[in-house]
Amino acid sequence: MREREQGLGNVEAESVMDCREKANDELTRNARGKFAHFEDLKSKAHDDALRMPNVRQRMAEWSACMEESGYSYATPKEAYSKWNSEDAKESSENEVSTARADVKCKDETKLVSVWFSAERMEEEKQERKHATYLRKLKEANQRYLENARILLSGTRQ
Repeated sequence: MREREQGLGNVEAESVMDCREKANDELTRNARGKFAHFEDLKSKAHDDALRMPNVRQRMAEWSACMEESGYSYATPKEAYSKWNSEDAKESSENEVSTARADVKCKDETKLVSVWFSAERMEEEKQERKHATYLRKLKEANQRYLENARILLSGTRQ
């Protein structure tokens, strides 16, 4: 959408901005929440799970399995970062074989289930610790969705 706006004149671009601001005001009416803190809580749970001994052990086992398959990666994120490219139109044969080894090693080491359980445990700690904030955020999100339903139905002018 922003690419299309680049070709607009000043008046048209200003009109688009006004429309966007009005839409945002309508969607967020009584529905403002501090979502950045939510992202921080998610990141903390993820990072804390990665530091748990059982996850670190499974990660090391995964890395050793990948090494046995001919690939040297300390973590799945490292492997993903190497192969994830917006420019890639097709997967190379090496990328596909790396992905197969990744899946095989995750399965053999049970990394995903251990990591998921650890992260879920950390999320539940965050949920208990920040229950009031999360309840208010959920309420704001519900109001936002209701505002969207109203706008899409055309009943609010």
